[in-house]
Amino acid sequence: MKLDADAVKAWIGKARTEELLDRATVYREDMEPEAVDWIVAELARREVSAEQMREHVQTNLERRMLRKDGSVARCWFCQRPADRRAWRWLRRSRVVPLRVYVCPEH
Repeated sequence: MKLDADAVKAWIGKARTEELLDRATVYREDMEPEAVDWIVAELARREVSAEQMREHVQTNLERRMLRKDGSVARCWFCQRPADRRAWRWLRRSRVVPLRVYVCPEH
């Protein structure tokens, strides 16, 4: 699948700094190298220091959860790095309990 550079760059320009930090650090291995370069450039434009990036890595890598395939588990609600699993209720035609990954916020 070909990377749509224009769409990715447009998303990077609109994304929250916290989300860009997650992608440039915690999810870095799952991303295309050129997309990581664009994100790092945007973070520099937003004056995010190397020290802030290191702190973000330290905080999130210490508490992250890994899936069986080795990838970082993402929160079921917001896609941030998950730090635990919890029960949530899925309401469709009936109520079904689900065990999902969640971040500190959810």
